[in-house]
Amino acid sequence: MHFMNADEAARLPQARGSSGAGETARRMAELFSGEVIVTMGARGALWATAAGRLFHEPAVPVEPLDRTGGGDAFDAGVIAGWLHGEPPTACMRRGLDAARHVITKMGAHP
Repeated sequence: MHFMNADEAARLPQARGSSGAGETARRMAELFSGEVIVTMGARGALWATAAGRLFHEPAVPVEPLDRTGGGDAFDAGVIAGWLHGEPPTACMRRGLDAARHVITKMGAHP
């Protein structure tokens, strides 16, 4: 399982000539022979399989207060769902919900 955000995916050589994050995710999943998950901020997340399937889970609109830790929370939610045998959309929903919880709170800053 490989995680990246849309900005990272767009900078990959495999993104050249692609029609967007979904096509890049599919190319990367095929290259890695594994699952590739791309977060897209307010547009949600994509999950591509090595077999070429693509799943999308939309985000719930929020006003972020502090984005620190949002990506880590997303990854943890996805992995928790995956360990429970949930399908890709349910895993991404867990991740998006965890990220939403984190980014709508102000983190502790020294």
